[in-house]
Amino acid sequence: MPLCAAEVLFAAEELQFLGAHAEQQGRPGQKYLGSAVALVTHLGGYRALKQEPAPGNRVMWEGYYGLTPATMRHMISRQADGCRDQRGTTAVQAQFTATR
Repeated sequence: MPLCAAEVLFAAEELQFLGAHAEQQGRPGQKYLGSAVALVTHLGGYRALKQEPAPGNRVMWEGYYGLTPATMRHMISRQADGCRDQRGTTAVQAQFTATR
């Protein structure tokens, strides 16, 4: 597993999402490039079972393809959590309710 910094390949926002994903899945963090790539393969469907071969190009592509939308959702949810009113309603929820 490469021991260079994950910032070589991934943006800061992507690393924030990968860190949250790793914590949620109980996996090692994304400090190094190898562990961040392993998290991307997990997003692509690789489960690292004993009988499963090493992940290939397709699994890596599918994981990286899903990384951008997952990162965007993560960023939006973090912003929405910081924008709650006294009732606990986010600005997005309030806008949706107002348009109904």
